[in-house]
Amino acid sequence: MKQPIIIVEDDNDWRQVLGELLVAEGYVVATSASRDQALELFREGPRPSLVISDLMMPGISYEKFHDVMKRIGLGQVPIIVMSASNESEVPSPPGVRARFCKPIDLERLLATVETLVKTSKAA
Repeated sequence: MKQPIIIVEDDNDWRQVLGELLVAEGYVVATSASRDQALELFREGPRPSLVISDLMMPGISYEKFHDVMKRIGLGQVPIIVMSASNESEVPSPPGVRARFCKPIDLERLLATVETLVKTSKAA
């Protein structure tokens, strides 16, 4: 079974666009509208190969989300964060392997996803 990419995004349209893009590229995708919901996906499903998450979302903080990932054995899963803020405004939090400012360059995102999924499978 292929390991899914988990998309954590509270914007329904953006979550759908990302999901469809990655499925069209041959990836298995699971989506979540909140970090709490993503944690349930982690507990119920197979280990993800990658997490793509909006940085600024309501609900639990990114830091708490990452702490829980570490506690349940997913601390090494690569994470891409997306943010409307640039890095000089908000530094990248722990566990982040790549960061994209919105609007996102989708070609660059796909190249980064491919690299990180390969790295995740090798680990």
